[in-house]
Amino acid sequence: MVIWDHLLAGAVEDGNTAALVQLASRLWATIDTFSGAAAEAYRRFADERLRRDKTSHDLLLTSLLDGPIENETRTAELIRELDLPPRASYLVVTAEDDPLHDLAARLARAGIPSAWTEQRGRVFGVVALGPRTDPATVTAMLSESVQGRIGTSQPHSVGTLPVHGKREALAAKRCLAPGSAGVHVFGSSPIALLVTAASDVTDQICTGVLGGLAELPAAARTVLLDTLQAWFDAKGSTADAAKILHCHRNTVLYRLNQIAELTGRSVTDPRSSAELYVASTANALGSSRFAAT
Repeated sequence: MVIWDHLLAGAVEDGNTAALVQLASRLWATIDTFSGAAAEAYRRFADERLRRDKTSHDLLLTSLLDGPIENETRTAELIRELDLPPRASYLVVTAEDDPLHDLAARLARAGIPSAWTEQRGRVFGVVALGPRTDPATVTAMLSESVQGRIGTSQPHSVGTLPVHGKREALAAKRCLAPGSAGVHVFGSSPIALLVTAASDVTDQICTGVLGGLAELPAAARTVLLDTLQAWFDAKGSTADAAKILHCHRNTVLYRLNQIAELTGRSVTDPRSSAELYVASTANALGSSRFAAT
C-alpha cells in the first residue's frame, strides 16, 4: 500500500492519473494470470498426491488380502498403515458391480473403521470389529445398500486374515444365485458352500438326481425345478410354496408327484429329499450345467 500511495501521489501531482489507472489494470491482470496459474499448479499437485495416496492404499490392501505375508508383524504393519485398529477382529467383504457406494463413509460415521479397494471390477474391503461392533451389525449395514451379491468372511485375527479372509468372502458370494441381491456370510449355508466349491462333482450329482427331468421341454423342466426350490424355500410347506409360486397348493402337490415319478425320489423320504435339496441348490446357484441341457 505504501508503494501504491506513493505512485498515486505522484500521478496526481503530475496530472497523469489516467496512465496510473491503465498501469494498475495491467498489473492486476498480471496478478490474476499468475494467481490462476498457481492455483492450477496446486490443483494438479493435490490431484497427483491424492492419486499416489490411493495407489499406495490399494497396494497395501491388496498385499493384506492376497498375501503371502511372512509373519504377523508385517500383517500388523499393513493394518496400521491402512489406519485400521491393530488389535481387533476383521471381516473381509467382497461385492460385485460396486453396489457399496458410500458404505465406507457410513461405516466411519458409525465409528466402524474400514478400508476398500477394487480388483478386476470387484470391490473388496476389510472391516474392523470392536466391542460394540459385531458381524451382525456390519451385515445389517451392508444389507441397507445391497444391489448385487455381497459375501463376507468369518471374523479373523491378524494371523488368519491374510490366509482365509478373501477366500471366504469370495466363497460366500458364490453362495448367492447369479443376478440376485443379498448378503451371505461364509459358513451360514453349508450345502450352498459345498455345491459351489465342487462344481464338477455337482454336475454329476445333478445329472444323477435330476436326470429324469432332462427329457422334458425346457419350459416344463424349469417349472418343476422352480417348484422344487420353492418347496424347500418354504421349509416343506405346500401352502407356503403355493404362495411363492402364485398357484394352488394342489398344483404344487401335482408337480412334486411329477418330480417323484421322473427322478425316483420323493420329498417325503428323508434321504431322497436331501439328495433333491443338494441338486436343487446347485441348480439355483448356477453351479451345475444341468438346467442348460
